Amino acid sequence: MRSTDAIFADNIRLALKAAAVEVQDEARKTHKYETNVGDLEKSVTIRYEDDNSTPKSVIFLDTEVAEYGPPIHEGSKAHRIFAKNKLALRWFEGKTPHFAKSVMHPGTEEDPFLYDALEAKADEIEKIFIRYRDRALKEVEFHAGR
Repeated sequence: MRSTDAIFADNIRLALKAAAVEVQDEARKTHKYETNVGDLEKSVTIRYEDDNSTPKSVIFLDTEVAEYGPPIHEGSKAHRIFAKNKLALRWFEGKTPHFAKSVMHPGTEEDPFLYDALEAKADEIEKIFIRYRDRALKEVEFHAGR
């Protein structure tokens, strides 16, 4: 028979994972960045950590998927952009192409969509933890009645 501590620990782990998925889904849907191929959405990643004493879910922007994720989330100051792999940068104004070896980027206003998603899902996260607490209580009752 499993111990009461093990039953609650397992249910807490499940609740953490379910809550993290809720936040991940919300963050992927609600950022303000106009996406082309969806890499920013794909970069919203969950990592589960469990050292047997303090399990946790970490939601972060994977820079291997979208290196521009953190500057969008945290914002950036004005900075110069240089051509890396090509001879020049290219952009269009209307149908007219423009070329330059470098340009001054005006910076990016922060879009803290991970924090916003966590706040937006607070009520749902609370319900998830209540549901898993109740599930654990039922499991403990079941094992106690045997």
